[in-house]
Amino acid sequence: MKTRSSRAKEIEEQLERGVNDPDFFYADEISERDFESVTTVLKRYGYGRFDWAAETEAITARMTTPLHGAGCDLTQDIQQALTNNGVPFHLLTYRFEYNVALDVSENMHRRKKGPDAAFWASPPAGQPESRFPTLAIEIGYSESIDDLRDDARLLLNRSAGAIKVVVLVKYGYRADPQHLPADSYIEVWKMGAGGTPRRSVSRVLFPVPADADTQSITLDMDELFNGHRPVTSIRRRLQVRFDTLRKASERTVSRMQLHR
Repeated sequence: MKTRSSRAKEIEEQLERGVNDPDFFYADEISERDFESVTTVLKRYGYGRFDWAAETEAITARMTTPLHGAGCDLTQDIQQALTNNGVPFHLLTYRFEYNVALDVSENMHRRKKGPDAAFWASPPAGQPESRFPTLAIEIGYSESIDDLRDDARLLLNRSAGAIKVVVLVKYGYRADPQHLPADSYIEVWKMGAGGTPRRSVSRVLFPVPADADTQSITLDMDELFNGHRPVTSIRRRLQVRFDTLRKASERTVSRMQLHR
């Protein structure tokens, strides 16, 4: 049995030698005790978005790309909508994947999963903070939309009802470096009737649609505050535009010069 420090050291030595696919890293023989020390090493090499399962004792990590950074600008659009709705910043705060490793275990199936970003609601007075956010954001470029949807189902199913909303941002590849990425869109996932995750909303991000100036997604404040809306004057329905997300994505794609 490898010790916690020796397994992390082995992975660091492997990364120093170089890996075949620098955007994706896989390693096995990672116990739950190893998780923290191994992810600490991976973070130093620019990896994030960790997924670990006890059944296989395997961890996968992906390099956080500039597009993931642009996608995380959706947090700014959500924060702006919250501010416009009179929600003090400290009542609903966001964190990025480098600070998030959610324990999405179920029964004997131990697993840890880090969304790209997430929003935590401040708990009622005298209560501890939930170990889960109420809203999670997953961003994909190289990942398929099916993989992202599996992520949404996992987060909704394995959080004991704490995660109410998962927002997916899926970027398509550029067919021509002079044009914006095609087939890029946003999906909102929630738990549906019968306890089955379902897609509730889909919006086109690129190509820019004709109704871009009025596009928005609607979030339920009762869901975001887990039924404990702290200020009754706050409107229940939160309209979130994604102007910052779209502009940041345009700038990032231009810098990356992505090709199909």
